[in-house]
Amino acid sequence: MHATNNRTKGWVVLSLVYIYRPHTLEPLQELGLHPHTAIKLAVKLHAHSIQHAYKIVSTHDALLRRALTIINTVVKGVLPS
Repeated sequence: MHATNNRTKGWVVLSLVYIYRPHTLEPLQELGLHPHTAIKLAVKLHAHSIQHAYKIVSTHDALLRRALTIINTVVKGVLPS
């Protein structure tokens, strides 16, 4: 099981290196970071951006649901409290 996890992590790292190379890894390496450190940082930045994107989408959906609730109650003639 442990070997499978290492293989999976290896593929993830390889795919991240391929994806991030021109946009993230090269500028980080130009700043003097070791390639391994740049990859670790890129993975953390990716996870951070995904978390915030989720928060933005969740907030948007909640606001939309609230707006639709208000619209529906106004149409029915009852204002929400």
